[in-house]
Amino acid sequence: MATEIKVSSRTGGMVGGIFIGVALIWLGISLYLRKAEIITHWWPYFILGLGALFILVGIAMLFLSWLRKGAIGMFITGLILGAIGIIPILGGGWGQWWFLIIVLGGVIIVVSVIWSAVTAKKKK
Repeated sequence: MATEIKVSSRTGGMVGGIFIGVALIWLGISLYLRKAEIITHWWPYFILGLGALFILVGIAMLFLSWLRKGAIGMFITGLILGAIGIIPILGGGWGQWWFLIIVLGGVIIVVSVIWSAVTAKKKK
């Protein structure tokens, strides 16, 4: 017997609130790392961490049936932000790594189409 979970508008707000709180914590940590001269530029690390947060939230949403609808969007956003953050960290600047954004865009489209097909089969 399956247990049904009642979903209210507060549930989505709770996830959003936790996300914003963790993002602010990461912002503070990345700024501290810059001030302590552990890292030279804080923003690529912040963007990379924000991308990782989006990916983690997307993965968590896949396991929560009432939040599953927006999971792919969170995951895609995380991949894009992760790519934007990692390029300056790897060095060489955008001139050497810009093609990764195009490749990532293609991967995102393929994964999205496959995901839509899989979830459509499950609904039948």
